[in-house]
Amino acid sequence: MSPDFGGRGVAGRLVQYAMDDVRAAGEWKVRASCPYVVQWFGQHPEYADLLA
Repeated sequence: MSPDFGGRGVAGRLVQYAMDDVRAAGEWKVRASCPYVVQWFGQHPEYADLLA
């Protein structure tokens, strides 16, 4: 990936939006397989209840 796109927080906002959507659905769990998403969950323990 080009460094021009890194560091803007876009990926983090995308993951948070997706996890908020999962939480709103109320029935789903997430199995994080992407290294970025695994790291994101480590930095956001308030979303740990969504992990399968």
